[in-house]
Amino acid sequence: MIKCTICCSNFKITTDDEVYYCIQCDHYQYFGNDKLEIFDHPKLSKSLDSLRKKQSEKIVNKLKSLYPSLDNLTAIEVGAGKGYLIKEVKKVITKCYALDMDITYKNELEDYGIKFKQGNLDDENNFKNIDIVLGSHVFEHLINPNKFLTDIDTYDIKFLILFIPNSKGWIFSFGKALNKLGISLLWKRLFQKNSNSPHYHYFSEKSLTKIAEKNNFKVVASLNLNMVNYIPNFKRVTATEPLIISIVSSVVLSFLELMNKVFKVSDSKVYYLKRINE
Repeated sequence: MIKCTICCSNFKITTDDEVYYCIQCDHYQYFGNDKLEIFDHPKLSKSLDSLRKKQSEKIVNKLKSLYPSLDNLTAIEVGAGKGYLIKEVKKVITKCYALDMDITYKNELEDYGIKFKQGNLDDENNFKNIDIVLGSHVFEHLINPNKFLTDIDTYDIKFLILFIPNSKGWIFSFGKALNKLGISLLWKRLFQKNSNSPHYHYFSEKSLTKIAEKNNFKVVASLNLNMVNYIPNFKRVTATEPLIISIVSSVVLSFLELMNKVFKVSDSKVYYLKRINE
């Protein structure tokens, strides 16, 4: 029997034989290993430019309200990509780093005064003298997120900010319902199946809180953010899907995002974590 990564309870089988659900911590985990499709990340990133900037601004505004005195701290964004979040953080924290295996945006980030580190999460040297670690849509891609949090605790990181997909939104619920009816396109896209960057985890507040406390962190605040634009963004979906599917999907997803707003839930959520002994 496969055990839950978060709480080690037995998983419940879902209608998808690659996705398991833990009742105890309200957590979904994907066990597929296919890497058939490579997403065009620069194209996808460009389509999300406006949304990511707005999201990053809200994330940092919340951070400032929680911790008004940030300037003397040092921050690093892991899996930074284009660095939307660390660029916004740079406005309030002088010393900032971006960590990524890919050097595509290295020069652009350095032009912002952000020091670039090429590497991965396993190298302790990347986290020396760091106070705040930020991850925007990175945590759900880790097969073993416990290891990352255990390492972060070892490095004496004070604060951790995680922007991740959330299983309580209308988009996720709609995709799950369609999958039960045998229509799996949205469900597969939510987990980014058959790609080089699958979502291995879909967290809930319960499962995120459990994994945080298990690794010497506590959730001090959270923030609901929209996953897609309220006005259909055809460029985003065409970055990964055919044109006709993108037109229909964009309209449906924007409607579901409006439902999230009405019912005060979300498909994307930011968690602000603090070391328990800080």
